[in-house]
Amino acid sequence: MKKLVLLIVILPLLSFISVSDQDQFIGKWLGDDGRDLGFVQFDKEGYATLGLGDQIMGGKEFTLSGEKGSMTYKIDASKQPIEIDLIVTKLESGEQKRLFCIAQFINDNEMQFAMDFNNQRPLEFTEENSIVLKREQ
Repeated sequence: MKKLVLLIVILPLLSFISVSDQDQFIGKWLGDDGRDLGFVQFDKEGYATLGLGDQIMGGKEFTLSGEKGSMTYKIDASKQPIEIDLIVTKLESGEQKRLFCIAQFINDNEMQFAMDFNNQRPLEFTEENSIVLKREQ
């Protein structure tokens, strides 16, 4: 009888599916800065793609200045705002560069996203460094 009660109590607890920090980001996020339409896409395999106008960079393999590369991402949701590193790797040499970003969810389908191209992580969201991204439905 004890085993049956224990089973009845534990089974529902095991059925809850926890959403990982990465899963919150999976999908294509669109943004409009008033000049150009852009997007950031995070996939389940850990690759990220950036697009601005007709320029697309990232994913499992892309070419930039004649060199093949890939773009992955790393998320640290234990920090507030959430820290995201976009990691560009040259496939031939393994050399890596990081774009340091921060994000904050407004709701399930909107987030504020900021990045810095000066090799520093933004500390806050400003009009100059951030954009509101909306999940593509």
